[in-house]
Amino acid sequence: MSMMTEAFSAFIYGIVIGLLSLIPASPELPGLGEVPKLYFSLLPAAYLGSLVAFMFYFREEISRGTFMAVRGTSWGELKYVVLTALITLIIGIPLSRVGASWRTLLSVNIISALLLLVMGAKLPSSALLRELEESLQEKPTPLDAFLAGVSQGLSAIQGISRSGLVALFLLPLGHDGKRLLRLSFEAAPAYLVVKILTTGWSPLSPKWLGPVTFTSAFFATSLGIWGLMRLSEKIETGRFLVLYGLLGVLVSLVGVIL
Repeated sequence: MSMMTEAFSAFIYGIVIGLLSLIPASPELPGLGEVPKLYFSLLPAAYLGSLVAFMFYFREEISRGTFMAVRGTSWGELKYVVLTALITLIIGIPLSRVGASWRTLLSVNIISALLLLVMGAKLPSSALLRELEESLQEKPTPLDAFLAGVSQGLSAIQGISRSGLVALFLLPLGHDGKRLLRLSFEAAPAYLVVKILTTGWSPLSPKWLGPVTFTSAFFATSLGIWGLMRLSEKIETGRFLVLYGLLGVLVSLVGVIL
């Protein structure tokens, strides 16, 4: 490929990875054996761009939680992030070396997205849902951290959607759409660290392509987080989950067709 073609491919690849990291579809599927080596060599750079985007978006929560922890006051958000990260690392690093057929992994992703869709469609009426949401604690609980960490650890298996699995594990606890996304996105950096450490940096592509992929993944992830968070505020949880799950199913199927 020419230099311009490689740069354009790296730029688009970063956007794709950044956006797929946010929805119930895996950026590592489909066709694990058919993806060009150039793209696999850029995967850590794309994950790093998404990692920085998550950290930047939630920078205020992280700094506030750290300040409260130093003062010895409430630090619920920080505790959630720390506990989730520990569980993710303990489970995710060993499982990241587990391999499976891409068709099997694709089926897991589609089933997860379909379950989100169905569960969203069967949520109670808005009035009952608001009453349930108001009864929940404002700060994340240890159970939230445990389920988020376990689901992220399982999704470290190459080809399983992190976003879909985390949302599926946390949904039964009664979180609304916005809170579900926030808990999922706040936990994401630990998962991305696992992927960066275990994917490995390949010398196959020119070194200057890495920053291109990093930059496009950063901006795509940042805009994607902002868009999904705003969407979850505009529509009720049931409709949001239906759209979220449907998006995962369609993207997975289109990826296979293409």
